Amino acid sequence: MIISTQCRSAKQLAALLPIIIWASSAILNADDSTNATTAASASLLTWPDGQALPTFASPAPTLDAIDVQTLTVDERIMFSALQGIVNARQPRIYLMDSRAEEGPDTWAKTTTIDFTSRNRFTRDTKYELISKYIDETNGIVLYDPTRSDHYRNLATTVAGLKRALPVTPDLLASLRQTGLQFNVVADLTTLQHSTAVDIYQHLYDTYWSQCDKRLLTSIKPDRRRGNHHQIRDMATACGAAVVWLDCRMPAERELMRKFLADMQAGKAIILGWYTSERSGITTASEFGIGTIPADHYNSSTMFAGTDHRIAIPPVPKKPPLENNIYVAVFISDGDNIQYVQRAMRRIWDRVAESRGRVPLNWTIAPGLVDIGPGILNYYYQNATARDCFVAGPSGMGYLMPINTLAEL
Repeated sequence: MIISTQCRSAKQLAALLPIIIWASSAILNADDSTNATTAASASLLTWPDGQALPTFASPAPTLDAIDVQTLTVDERIMFSALQGIVNARQPRIYLMDSRAEEGPDTWAKTTTIDFTSRNRFTRDTKYELISKYIDETNGIVLYDPTRSDHYRNLATTVAGLKRALPVTPDLLASLRQTGLQFNVVADLTTLQHSTAVDIYQHLYDTYWSQCDKRLLTSIKPDRRRGNHHQIRDMATACGAAVVWLDCRMPAERELMRKFLADMQAGKAIILGWYTSERSGITTASEFGIGTIPADHYNSSTMFAGTDHRIAIPPVPKKPPLENNIYVAVFISDGDNIQYVQRAMRRIWDRVAESRGRVPLNWTIAPGLVDIGPGILNYYYQNATARDCFVAGPSGMGYLMPINTLAEL
């Protein structure tokens, strides 16, 4: 089931959706600076009431960039937190991915994005990036992932609240060898919890009251095939909780419900994904909370800072209908913002010469007006008259109207 419509505007799409999103069209213009100390003076992140995700300032003219493929798993956790802390004031750190499906520099070289001017940090100089912005942090959150992978999420949550870097003991030793010194603002290595329920119950009891409940992130922390940098920067920038609870398991589902019960339907969103689609989406839908699939969305706090003026293309006129059978063709999965950033860009560019021969409906995420306006503008500006954009069945956030838990 897909809403078939000729709407091509994010604002028009929002009118069709159960959750109304008010996207700010204001552009926050700040004095760009690559000097970390100067930029630290004030945060330019704003989050108007009724807006799904915050608006970030315009990126600095020259960015500090590092390839995540040069980092270890827990270094990615640390650098994504640094990215969130720094970019909340002004987007200046770009975590690149040399293995990105759409190409390592495809978006950076796109005119609606333009991240081309960069200071590149390498495997050998990576800690110099920490040193450059150390004054914008308050210290470190120490955690031990050998006891449980879920400590990565707990540490990311605490790091966002305390504006600190989540660091393992081994990583701390490596940092100190370079001469860097940190205050330990929270030591999670003293905790004895080993299960997901116990760790996230501790998060709920100790830190949830301090978290911004307009956003919850659901991110896989596993060492193998986990999400170690994707969307974590947004969680850190917003002071949002980071969890990974398996809603197929009764105890974990009940704990997830406790988090969701404290969030307000229509004014909160979940970024990330779940252990299974049906169990996760159904549990969140019970509380009227939509999910934006985003577990592979890269450098969210950078893309959120691109120009928020959406160049809306004209809506095509409906042709006179005849007594015929009409077929509507949809390219689906566009409600996934990571799909729009990755696979859809690859497909879109690959078939550029063929697009326009027949009408196509491309599903696209309305939430991009907040988290990736430059991405949305790229598709709008490069569409043919026969490329139309539609929302998924439940609009801005993915919800299920029925309980599918019994079908697991």
